[in-house]
Order: sequence, then C-alpha cells, then structure tokens
Amino acid sequence: MMLAHTADANCTRCHANLTAVAADTHVANAIHSFVDGHPEFAPMQPGFANDLGIKFAHAAHMKKGLLGPHGPVQMECSDCHRGSADQGDAWPYGAQMQQASLTVGGATGGIAMPPAMARALAEDRGRAYMAPATYATGCHDCHTLKFDAHIAEEAPHAAPGQVRAFVAAKIRAFAAAHPEVVAAELRNWTTVEPTERVPRAPLMAVPHNAPEWVTVRTAQAERRIWHESCNLCHETQITEISPSATVGELAAANQNPAMLPKLTTTHQPVRWLTHAVFSHQAHESVGCGECHTRATASQNGTEVLLPSITSCRHCHDGESHPQGPALATGHAESGCFLCHEYHGWDEKGLRPQPVKAESLRELGLLVNSH
Repeated sequence: MMLAHTADANCTRCHANLTAVAADTHVANAIHSFVDGHPEFAPMQPGFANDLGIKFAHAAHMKKGLLGPHGPVQMECSDCHRGSADQGDAWPYGAQMQQASLTVGGATGGIAMPPAMARALAEDRGRAYMAPATYATGCHDCHTLKFDAHIAEEAPHAAPGQVRAFVAAKIRAFAAAHPEVVAAELRNWTTVEPTERVPRAPLMAVPHNAPEWVTVRTAQAERRIWHESCNLCHETQITEISPSATVGELAAANQNPAMLPKLTTTHQPVRWLTHAVFSHQAHESVGCGECHTRATASQNGTEVLLPSITSCRHCHDGESHPQGPALATGHAESGCFLCHEYHGWDEKGLRPQPVKAESLRELGLLVNSH
C-alpha cells in the first residue's frame, strides 16, 4: 500500500529523531528528507552480499561488433532486461528456445527457477520491475547447448542429471538408427576426438564396437556440456575424467551420479529494494545508462549495478515545490510518499505495490522529458 500524497513532515516528525532506535545500526535515526539524512540504498552499502551465483560480464556483451547468431550485433539493455508484462514479446536472441525440442518431460527444464522468483514473477504483471534475465529469452541463440555434431537437437537447460539422461538417450538412439556411421567411425577412430574441440586433453579411449562408441561419444558430449556450456555461466564443481580413462572407466563415470557437476544455485531478485516501491515505467523516457552508469563496464556477476542514491538525487533533489510538475524546472518530486509505504504493512501480510504510470500522470509526476 502506498502512502497517501502527504507532506514529508508527517514522516519526519518521527524519523528525524528516532532516539529510541539509535542503538540499532540498521535503522537511520535522523532522516529529514530524501536529500538530508536518508541513507544509501541497502544493496549499495558496504558489506552487502550479492550472491547471484552466476558468471556474467556486461562489458563483454556490450562491445561493438559482438558476434551474434547471424553476424555482428550491438546489444541493448532491453535485449535481456524487460518488465514482466513484456515477457511475451519477441526476444532478439532467445526466440528459438521456445521450441518443444528443448524441453525435458514436457517442461522447459531449467536449473529450476527458484520458487521465490516464480512467485515474484506471478505477482508482478506490470512494467515496474525488471523480470530476471533467463537463458531461454536472452542467451540461447548465441550460447546454444549443442553437444554432438551428429545430433541436431540441443541439450535442455536443465539440472545435470536431466542433461545426462537426455544426451545419453539421444546418442544411443543415433547409434541404433545409423549403424553405418558408427561402423565407419570405428574403422577410422583416432585418439583425436572426431567432433569439434572439447575442453581439456582429449579422451584416449578407443571404442571397438557400437556400445563402446556410445560410451565414448557420451563422455565426449558430457565434457563439452559441462565445460563449454554450464561452466561458462554457472559457478560449478566438475569432477574431471582422466584423459587416459579406459572405455570401462568411462562407462562407469557415465553412470555415476557423483561424477555430475555441482552447480551453485542462482539467486536473481525481482526486487532489490524490498522496503520501497519503484517503477521503471515511470522513468521510461530516461535511458538505462543514465541511471545504471556502471553496467556497461561491469566485468563480473557479483557487482551490484543499481543506481546509488546520488544518482536518484540528480532529479529528485528536494527542490520541487510543492510536488511538481516533474522536471518542469529540472527538478522532480522527492517526497517520502513517492517510494515508501507506511510501515507495518508487511506484518499484516500485505506487500508494497509499484507506482502506476497512470497515478503519476494524474499527479503530474511522470517524467516526460530529460
């Protein structure tokens, strides 16, 4: 529930002098306004732990001339980041992922979406918050999950056990349907793996019959998936198979659950500022880079790329009087009511709601120019 359109004095009469909680370092006790005493946003404060569990470099993906699925591309923020209401629109680098062939057991598979993320997406049907970026919509067309040159289908973006089962079944099916291909490869097998490059030293085991061909080929495919695909983005622990492993040892490894990689659970919050409301839609005329100034230079997935409070104060500077019009003289409303709900709602099982563009227009607060 949003606060009513009320004067800051109704809040600061208490929050400007919270002596009763002075000993609690998690509560700011002298907030006079947004520009006087308001603390830095919690995720931007020292010591905040960002445990997304993902490897990602924004800088690498924002380079000019980046090789895309059909040639050089210049990526934009909206290629991966969109509001929940826009998830059904076409994605430049993920449309193919909607194919049923990339599913397991009729489901889209996934290093499964955490329940909290799924609930947040179900609750947020608007454009206020950015939905978590996913492999299906943002990554697939450039980072495919192909695992064997003989097989057109890709592995599912799923838990390692599901991936193993899928890969093994497809390679067995290919061997059964194309015995002539298997026989030809058995006659000309070398210690160099017969498909595209695989990370680490090549497996030395030489198959002598169709079942052994399936075993070695499956081991090759798993190495490719674990090292070139999963390990590219996920924090992983991969148990190595010795290049000198025999066919029998490879067969045992292919059946051993302990040889599956362990992936760190990913945590992408839908909302970073859980005690305040915010609307990207209300700021739609402002370019992403004007607020997220460090995103294009970010080199890893642990950096928190939210705007700092200083960035917000460039517009919400406390100079708007009394409450608008927004940016008419270079200033935007900065009242408490704009971002906060009255405290205590969480205890009643209610959640703060994003600011709706229609409400902001009625108040003359929607940013229309910059």
